[in-house]
Parts: sequence; structure tokens; C-alpha cells
Amino acid sequence: MEHIVNVEQMRAELKESGVKQAMNMKEETIIKKHKELSKTDEVEQEPKASFEVNITKADQVFFDNIGLKAEWLASIANQYDFDRFAYVHKFKAFRCYRGNNQVEWVSINDLSLINIKKEITNTLMTFQPLQKDKQIIKLPWRK
Repeated sequence: MEHIVNVEQMRAELKESGVKQAMNMKEETIIKKHKELSKTDEVEQEPKASFEVNITKADQVFFDNIGLKAEWLASIANQYDFDRFAYVHKFKAFRCYRGNNQVEWVSINDLSLINIKKEITNTLMTFQPLQKDKQIIKLPWRK
């Protein structure tokens, strides 16, 4: 009887987490999906990477005015293991560093498209993108 209760609890947890058709799944599928969900929960609880951002006070005011959030940089830093960002105002983009090496660029609009699905600033001068095979951040709209 305890096994049935556990499966029903797992089924309810899957339904709460947004898994479709959780009530119609077989026991084996429920157990498998629940394990997958538990693994993703463990990954989300990993400690956040520490990183630094080099910006001026004027740039910070600009970010506040356009609605750029620090969490956007944190998510990129965690996902791609960047440890430093340096803002270049004329490109409205951040240089992304690993150690002392610049490895990528990410623009304010790239960050906003990833997070809120719209551009938040007008950029007149763009940076020279890296070659496709050297890009770390894969964005579908990049050439």
C-alpha cells in the first residue's frame, strides 16, 4: 500500500510542476519523470558562481533607467562560467571573461531578448561578433 501512496504523491508533484498528462501515466513513467524532476531540482540548488561587473556609476544609472537587471548577468555567468564582465558603452554590450581572457560578447539587447523577449535599447554601433565556431553563447538571432 505504501508503494501506491508514493506513486500517487509523485503523480501529484508532477502535476504541480506542470507535467502534462501526469494523471494518465503508467507507474514506471511516473517514477522515471519524478527522478528527472528531482535531478533538475538538485542542479538548481547548486551554489551560484561569483563574478564581477566593471561599470561606471553613469552606466549603472543607464541600466536602472532602461530596466536591465543584475539577475540577467548572473544567469549568463552561471550558465557559461564567466567570472567577469566589462561594460563597453559605445557597443552597449558586455565583454565576457574567463580568467584574464575575453571569450565572448553579450549585448544588452541579447540579455533582454533572452529574459523578457524584447529589446530594451537602441544600439547604433555593434561589436564584431565572434566566428560561429568560437561563440560560447549560442543565440539563434546571431549571424
